[in-house]
Amino acid sequence: SLNFENPVTIDRVEIVNGWARSEELYNMNNRVSSLKITAAGGGSATVALQDSNFDYQSSDVGLSGFSYQFAIDAVHKGRDPDTCIAEIRIHGRPGPAAQGMN
Repeated sequence: SLNFENPVTIDRVEIVNGWARSEELYNMNNRVSSLKITAAGGGSATVALQDSNFDYQSSDVGLSGFSYQFAIDAVHKGRDPDTCIAEIRIHGRPGPAAQGMN
């Protein structure tokens, strides 16, 4: 979960999938193939992630709210049962109710 004091619009997320430190570690662990982002006030977006991509994968989201839930829907299987995400960047701005607040 990700919670904010004021409403935030998430425009885009960028994700480095898996344990991207090395190809061996990447293949050893599960990697996310589908990630669902849900805004507590309503609305959701599903992010599809490619396998064998060690760089940032960008996806437009377009959700607004105070709170967000990130849930893994599906994985690319590795040898070990754990699932890894190396990094997530969130690009957003103040949400509609927060704009104009000082």
